[in-house]
Amino acid sequence: MKEALVRAEGYLRSQLAQHLNLKRTPHLRFIHMGTAPRLEAPDDSGWEDGEGGEA
Repeated sequence: MKEALVRAEGYLRSQLAQHLNLKRTPHLRFIHMGTAPRLEAPDDSGWEDGEGGEA
């Protein structure tokens, strides 16, 4: 993924400059900070163990 970000650096810098109204944009550095833990998909009811629901 980092390689793709590095390849897109010029495009990302131009977009930042355009949207932030900057004449010069800083050099971008991409640092991998790890990944978020995966969560299980919630069930259809939105409640755990049958708790809650309509009153």
